[in-house]
Amino acid sequence: MKIGVLTIHDTFSIGATLQAYALCRKLSEMGHEPELIAYSPEYLYSIYDARVIGIQEDLKSTVRSFFAYKRNAEMKKKFIEFKERFHPPMTTRYYRKEEVKQNPPQVDAYVCGSDQIWNPEHIMYDDTFFCGFEKRLVPKVAYAASIGLDELEEKDVAFLKRHCKNMTAIGVREDTAVTQLWEMGFSAVQNIDPTLLYDRDVWKELEVPVTQKLPSKYILYYPLSENSIEYELLPLVKAYTGLPCVVISPSLRGYKHADYQICCAGPQEYLYLFDNAEVVFTNSFHALSFSIIFEKKSVLYEHKTRNSRLESLLRLVNLEERLVRTVEEFKVKDWKTIWRKGYIGCKEIIWKEQKQADIYLKEALSECK
Repeated sequence: MKIGVLTIHDTFSIGATLQAYALCRKLSEMGHEPELIAYSPEYLYSIYDARVIGIQEDLKSTVRSFFAYKRNAEMKKKFIEFKERFHPPMTTRYYRKEEVKQNPPQVDAYVCGSDQIWNPEHIMYDDTFFCGFEKRLVPKVAYAASIGLDELEEKDVAFLKRHCKNMTAIGVREDTAVTQLWEMGFSAVQNIDPTLLYDRDVWKELEVPVTQKLPSKYILYYPLSENSIEYELLPLVKAYTGLPCVVISPSLRGYKHADYQICCAGPQEYLYLFDNAEVVFTNSFHALSFSIIFEKKSVLYEHKTRNSRLESLLRLVNLEERLVRTVEEFKVKDWKTIWRKGYIGCKEIIWKEQKQADIYLKEALSECK
């Protein structure tokens, strides 16, 4: 059965790209024909897009513009190659929601999945990610849709109430989202993120080594967004482990406490870096996901506004003690004991969630047959 997959995949975000791959792979293995809906509204354009070089206000800025362009173009090439090789076919490209309404995809059902597709602020209150364009009575299934906000304002609640009515089955990624939607009157269940649908061996098959020479053991630092606590914590993590730090970031300004910087990692290099890291230091949801998949020692620090995503996954797999909110909290924790415990019981939890995901998707899409 042809399934239109609505997710944020058409940007140069590693997490978004890999979760889209995993969700479509799962649907294919279930006997369906997934087709990614190529919805590319301007508000989702990635900051990693290779932009035209322009003459800036001063020479220094012009030089920075040139190097930024080169870095981003190289990274963009890796993403495009990955998507062409591993993502399923895409629909006609849509740039505005009106275009989707005028010419909706010709599919038998929809799966709206993962990332922050139901974060009202992130999607600019766009009902496309709720299949608002489709008037036919076909299954419209949400799988691991993420709201991603710790608190909802009145306008967010009103938006979600209005458009969740369009869905035939609702699965969300965070336990907090389940609660939020139940309070609005919707029957929602929790799904694991698509990246967690597959174990280490599947992801290892996709790895590509980085060309830069790295130490045999290192801390992998993957910052999602700036939080001042990370600049205080990172030196402590380095001192505690005695390891150098490798940061994944295209930033031209560099990182004070990082010893190596990987500027142009694509999805496959990203997997390689996680697989070979000794410790992961991050506030990224998908970095946490892959640190679990590869069973890495990890230190998680808070995001400024979107901690429900991290906290929900940590609660699910009983790893809450790895989250640090203050420098003092890092200092008083017994990291040797925390890391020695490793992932006892975690594999069984993930395995059960994988089975539940199969059941949920099979039942939700059963109307297709």
